[in-house]
Amino acid sequence: MKLDGAFNIYNDDEVLSDIKRGFGVTDGLTGLLLPKQFEKDVDGFLASAPASNNVMIHIDIDDMSICNSLFGYEYGNALIKEFASKLRSINKDKIICKAASDKFLVFVKNIQTHAEMVLLIESIHSMLKKPYHTSNENGFFTATLGVARYPNDGKSSKNLSIAAEYASKAAKVNGKGEYAFYNNGMHHLATYSMEHTDTETQGSYEP
Repeated sequence: MKLDGAFNIYNDDEVLSDIKRGFGVTDGLTGLLLPKQFEKDVDGFLASAPASNNVMIHIDIDDMSICNSLFGYEYGNALIKEFASKLRSINKDKIICKAASDKFLVFVKNIQTHAEMVLLIESIHSMLKKPYHTSNENGFFTATLGVARYPNDGKSSKNLSIAAEYASKAAKVNGKGEYAFYNNGMHHLATYSMEHTDTETQGSYEP
């Protein structure tokens, strides 16, 4: 009895996506990794390539509440899916996470120079800009980006994510739709809560 046909269904990308969502690996709306799996994958890569140079990008879609108010939640969900699709199109080796309802994390591997990093961030920043039009006004939906570098700003997924979020919050001091690179002086500008960071992780943080 030939069983190949019965099992080939599991090679189908759509079926595999459904299975991953069922196990809590990916987000139901975007298909991107959820935070727990993202952290596992990033830490796995860092363990295998400790001498690599990489960047963690925290992306916060600006004014999602206004978007939902103006156009409805269906449009808001479509916008999030569109931004997720744009992040997938980044032409770099990367790991992407849906970190919260309107937030993403992107870990980009093997960024060799500062110039390459800046070019990458500027291209993502420009890409995540969507015009909108209403009867009363025209504008853009934008995203604020915070960037942390491995190994300079952290040596684990969790610490890099924290540093990138600090940078994102600091970027918003200059207005929405901006980006900033993490530095030690950002702690007093950010309001990130450390309540859920365990003692061991705090001790290992190396900015």
